[in-house]
Amino acid sequence: MQKTTTRCWRQRGAGAGMLLLAMAAATAGAEGTAASPAQPGGDWPRWRGPNNDNLPAVTNFPQDLDKGLVKLWAVNDLCAGTNSQAWACPSVAGDRLIVTGRNGDKDVVFCLNAETGKELWKQDYAAPVDKDVQYGNGPRATPIIDNGLVYTFGCSGELACWSLDDGKPLWRLSLASLHGQRELWGCSSTPLIVGDTLFVQAGGSNLVVALDKRKGGTIWASRSGKAGYAALTSARIAGRDQLLAFGADGLVSLSLDKGEPLWTFAWPTAMGMNCATPQIVGEDKLLLCSTDYNHKGGLVLLAFTNGVPKPVWETHTFGAAHNDPVVVDGFAYAYSGFSLGPKGLCCIDLGGGTQKWLTDQAGGPGNAVRVGNNLLCLGNNGLLVLAKPSPQEFQKLSQLQVFDANPAKGQAVWTQPIVANGRLYLRFSNQMACYRIVE
Repeated sequence: MQKTTTRCWRQRGAGAGMLLLAMAAATAGAEGTAASPAQPGGDWPRWRGPNNDNLPAVTNFPQDLDKGLVKLWAVNDLCAGTNSQAWACPSVAGDRLIVTGRNGDKDVVFCLNAETGKELWKQDYAAPVDKDVQYGNGPRATPIIDNGLVYTFGCSGELACWSLDDGKPLWRLSLASLHGQRELWGCSSTPLIVGDTLFVQAGGSNLVVALDKRKGGTIWASRSGKAGYAALTSARIAGRDQLLAFGADGLVSLSLDKGEPLWTFAWPTAMGMNCATPQIVGEDKLLLCSTDYNHKGGLVLLAFTNGVPKPVWETHTFGAAHNDPVVVDGFAYAYSGFSLGPKGLCCIDLGGGTQKWLTDQAGGPGNAVRVGNNLLCLGNNGLLVLAKPSPQEFQKLSQLQVFDANPAKGQAVWTQPIVANGRLYLRFSNQMACYRIVE
């Protein structure tokens, strides 16, 4: 095994700041300044990857995690101070990794060398909250790297654009300037880039605001609506490209060019906990997944007739708090249950919404991603599991304890594993580790 290198960073004082949230670049490829050639696995510049399908470009992921993953580096101070936890995924383009954290009442953006963990630049800015957010005031959403620029969106609603090269701040907007409203667990919805437009789910007076991604000027603002926590996404449904916003009360479809409402689907959940990204499955079918708390929410498969959605089936006995299901051959694999709870990974038949199996052998409720022909699952207890997707039974191939977590004490691993350029990146609040994938 290669020797593990741990970097510890000294927190610096306030600078021209930036930070936070997750976003998506639906059509544009991401390119990093001074980036080295991409390795097998490809860049991962945004939430759900460059193709918005959550599929890393890797075919030969090792079946023995203990032998197939070599730890390259780790950091343990992405967050510091009271109630400073942050959960955003990192984004990777070439040799640059962007990850967000928090230090006291400041949001922080780190740019690291993706291979060595060396700090290339760091920015922070004051981002006080009027009332502490449960599970931390740090960012939830993933930064976007897009054509030499970085976009962040924080828990308090600061939306910003930065230079990938040196961290120079280019523009920043407050949630108030977007006429938005922060919900119970903060601003968590990952924004989206389509072409030259940046879309953000602001909530309040404007459920979604479309901006010029280079200058930050408003292009259009939609009607009012209470924000949810799911990332914005786009999809082509019934021959038309459209923007999908999974708000607190359900799914809203908007035209990309003007923000005109195309259709809505009511899907109320307890405390507005719509967190998973809507995803297309099959031809003109859309899968929605949310928490099933108090017999609200759950899982629903929508089909479209003349562009209008109707449920094929729905179930209120299964629900994922904040992980996107992985769909393989007509079956969905996802963690069920409350994020700190005891439930685990399950398999759902998309033909009728029935549960095939449920297991606690993949950690507690966490996140899963497909790697080659298998599932890479990171439970909330810090257990990394490689499993074969099978509707008959759970088939574990190997496992590796990567973090010392304790969900019963509120110390849970909630961030999705990221595979990029031959490396695996894992995060647990203030900690992050990088492993080389041995094929």
